[in-house]
Amino acid sequence: MANGDKTKQKADAPPWASTAPRTATVTEAKKTNAAPALAKAANTASKNAGAAVSKSASVSKPSAPKVNPVSTAMGKMKFAPGSTIAVVRIRGVTGMNPDRKFTLDLLGIGQSHNATLVTATPAYMGMLRQGKDYISWGPVSEAIVIRMLAKRGRMEGRKISEIKKPEEIAAIAKALLSGKSFKELGVERTFRLTPPSGGFKNRKKNYPYGDLGVRPSMDDVLKCMI
Repeated sequence: MANGDKTKQKADAPPWASTAPRTATVTEAKKTNAAPALAKAANTASKNAGAAVSKSASVSKPSAPKVNPVSTAMGKMKFAPGSTIAVVRIRGVTGMNPDRKFTLDLLGIGQSHNATLVTATPAYMGMLRQGKDYISWGPVSEAIVIRMLAKRGRMEGRKISEIKKPEEIAAIAKALLSGKSFKELGVERTFRLTPPSGGFKNRKKNYPYGDLGVRPSMDDVLKCMI
């Protein structure tokens, strides 16, 4: 009789009375409900990480600053110690500071369209910077130096071309470019050139907008003035 009662109780018991099936059902429900939440959280974290990387990239890559071509050329142009530099007087003496005038006289370019060659030493570079508002300077090729000596060079009060042969003029040019002074070679240091054919671009602005200041090469301007 006791066994029959127990069997009847089991048969009459409702479905939710069993703890094992209920536990399994709740666990499955939690897993089912947690899956979308986990997926949503992972998606949000991925988006936040992407935004952080994008923001970091934008911060680490600032916009390029505007560059002044003139200041860039003036700042980056360097001369090897002992190299030869051609200097040309672009402007006259009107309103010039006496100290600057004295500096240009020392360089041997006391008048407009005068040219000379100097060696890249601290002393000469300081003089060029002091006269930068009236002159232009830069490297020069051997061919232009030969041409300038042949057409505008003077020695012993006469044109070099009247005294020296072409091969001797070429030797003088090579000696000047190697660092020898005009005095050692007996050559006048001032070349009296002519105004450039077609005129100057602008005698109050620095290269490349005008004719003043340092240039990557003096060949073009000297060709027009020899």
